[in-house]
Amino acid sequence: MKPFLQLVFAGFLAISPCLGNERERTLSLPSPQGGNLAIQAGAGFLKVEGREGQTTIEVRAKIVLQGLFTEDLETFIKDKVVLTLEKTAKGATLKAEVKERRWFSFTRGAQIDLTVSVPTATNLSIEDGSGSLEVRTILGEVAISDGSGDMVVENIQGNLTVDDGSGSIEVRNISGDVKVDDGSGSMTLLRIGGSVTVDDGSGSILIDDVAKDVHLKSTGSGALTVKNVKGRVHRND
Repeated sequence: MKPFLQLVFAGFLAISPCLGNERERTLSLPSPQGGNLAIQAGAGFLKVEGREGQTTIEVRAKIVLQGLFTEDLETFIKDKVVLTLEKTAKGATLKAEVKERRWFSFTRGAQIDLTVSVPTATNLSIEDGSGSLEVRTILGEVAISDGSGDMVVENIQGNLTVDDGSGSIEVRNISGDVKVDDGSGSMTLLRIGGSVTVDDGSGSILIDDVAKDVHLKSTGSGALTVKNVKGRVHRND
């Protein structure tokens, strides 16, 4: 190896252990009266699960800052990372976002991965920027506004509303009504106890085992399969 290349390679090895840093934080709050929780999340995955007998909201956050040197990490978190869980007039609000995402040398971005456990009797309102999203085992209402990333929602007793930009959607075992407004990506809706309303831009759609009516406002492009519907199927496009 040439001396210059040896120097560059050695220098890269010297700094690489300082990059790709992670920090974990935990938050906890007694579940508010009424059980309403609003989540505002930026980049990173989000997992929310209801737990029988739990009386608090528990959050485990992994802050991933790729490309920052270790000595700059805590300063960046203090100045740029918003991570709060607070009571509000309507219930509780969890905020997790990076206020300003700069692209330093060797920096590929920042994200906050969230794992949240809540009492099963919770009403959820989620605004998610990007990254995968999972919601499971909730007795209340669930409303999701998602930018991009794959989504799985299952075992919900209340109504489910989804406004999604892109990424696959899998919905299973919903006792209430399901409304989905989707930009692109495949959609699978299985075992729905109420009615189903779909407004879709593109991507395949599978709807199976619906107790009430199915309303297809727009199905865009992609294969469409609708079966085992006990009510009527209404199609506008």
